[in-house]
Amino acid sequence: MAKLIIAKTGGAVTDAEKYLAFTSDRNCMIELLSGTQTVENTEYYQHALGYSPAYTVFMKVINSGIIGIPANSWSPCIGFIGNVLNGGIATIDTDKLYFETYQEYNEITGEYDYVPTQFYYSIFANETDDAIGTGKDNVTGKARVAKGGLSIPNITDARQYQFFAGNVFKQDIALSGNTDITTVDYDLQIVEITHNLGYVPIVYCFDRDSGSRIPYALPSGFLFTYYVTSTKLYIVAGDFSNPGGDTISVSYTILRDKIA
Repeated sequence: MAKLIIAKTGGAVTDAEKYLAFTSDRNCMIELLSGTQTVENTEYYQHALGYSPAYTVFMKVINSGIIGIPANSWSPCIGFIGNVLNGGIATIDTDKLYFETYQEYNEITGEYDYVPTQFYYSIFANETDDAIGTGKDNVTGKARVAKGGLSIPNITDARQYQFFAGNVFKQDIALSGNTDITTVDYDLQIVEITHNLGYVPIVYCFDRDSGSRIPYALPSGFLFTYYVTSTKLYIVAGDFSNPGGDTISVSYTILRDKIA
């Protein structure tokens, strides 16, 4: 099979793979479905793919409760951990993407009420275990690169392609980078990073020391999350169990793909 290679600006097709813009030797993460859904309590979006796809979900936080974090910012939801401060949860199976909103205490009733929440979701063609799969007629676009041993006229399932024309997440190298955040005793710390894109971009953050994707929390009282607006990225860390605090190195990837 012929190989397609695209070099980055200023680079060459002979560069090491990690420096290339594209190589048909690797599967691309291609978005099949995306959108927003407002959830009153617990709801779902039916993707009906027949397999558990890779996905990402963000939630719109009406009021974060953290001084310095603007209202209506967006924050990521990862599995049952949700957002470690606001609790919005997203999970997926072979048929549906499930949402659960966060709750706030109602001082009048003495109970916790669900807060109507807007979720943004992006569902990829890729299966989580990288199975090839057959049977789904869901590939669109003219540019297609089949996986080894497969013939393009005879395949239609997105998992049978290394690449096809669709939305591929686009990293902004100039805006992405690394930063440090230092926790203090029993309080939250915030690092602000300005992107000024004029819209809310998809952002991924990682703890460079542990390799963990943010958000996450530990039973000891340590928590990590972040919020995104149309102008800034806010990284939040708190350590409520380790007097003296720690300095954590964070890697953040800002995409040109839009949440809102």
